[in-house]
Amino acid sequence: MEATGIYWEVVHTALERANIGPLLVHAQHVKQLKGRKTDVTDSVWLARICQFSLCKPSMVPPAEFRALRKVSRLRRQVVRERSRSRNRIHRILDAAGVRIVLTELFGANGTRLLEGLIDGIPRQALLSSLSPHVRRHLERLGDALSAPVDAYPRFLLHDHLNAVRGATRRVDEYDRVIHDGLTGYRDRIDLLMTIPGIHLCPAMAIPVEIGSDIEVFSSRRHFAAWAGLCPGNDAMPPARGVYSGPHRRQGTHQHGGPLVHRRARRPRHPQLADVGGLAGPMARRSGPAPEGGEASLPR
Repeated sequence: MEATGIYWEVVHTALERANIGPLLVHAQHVKQLKGRKTDVTDSVWLARICQFSLCKPSMVPPAEFRALRKVSRLRRQVVRERSRSRNRIHRILDAAGVRIVLTELFGANGTRLLEGLIDGIPRQALLSSLSPHVRRHLERLGDALSAPVDAYPRFLLHDHLNAVRGATRRVDEYDRVIHDGLTGYRDRIDLLMTIPGIHLCPAMAIPVEIGSDIEVFSSRRHFAAWAGLCPGNDAMPPARGVYSGPHRRQGTHQHGGPLVHRRARRPRHPQLADVGGLAGPMARRSGPAPEGGEASLPR
């Protein structure tokens, strides 16, 4: 069968339960073969190329991992939503002239300051509620909090802060579900965590994406290509006597694991930049890490 959005999943699961081994093929692998494009003739064509072993089946993990993969990818989307809400809070503060000089605005002290701004607490009372290790910045914090914040920015701050808290609760719940689902694979997760830059969160996400059987990949190169870590190929447009457009990039799509590349990242720790060999230059070229403490690997 051809992978069409999410519609293939229920048919694939039903065939698996009936002890029938379905083959899921990527549309790009069969679209270049000759055949007419209707639903009926497409089905006949897929059956024919499968009969002569001309199609390459896609990697489909077991049902339990497919369910966990949905939770993991939803978690990723919620983390992005949380990042957007945090960025909006920063923009509201900047527009109001409030520049809070804290390393982490959404830590314990930063949250106290945000709640104080929302509730309209006087500046001195707000500064006195901070932790002792922040007291050395009281003068700069007092200057930042001297700008007036109107009612509408306070309402927006309250709304976005609630969104951040709700997203954090959802992420924690997703982590618990994924952790419980991978109880029988703790040895593999511990082994993945021995890789420099892989902590618990990506160590759980990687087996969720690739499944329990690594033997489905014929080699390390095959797995790297499937995970989207290999460069693509430049393909010229078809020659028709006229120029038909610019070069198009082929092979840059990530077949089955768009999150494997995102998860194969380093945490925001300066120690990794001191690692020798290949990891050191990769860490130094990674650039600043986004929210979540990860920075993408250079390609």
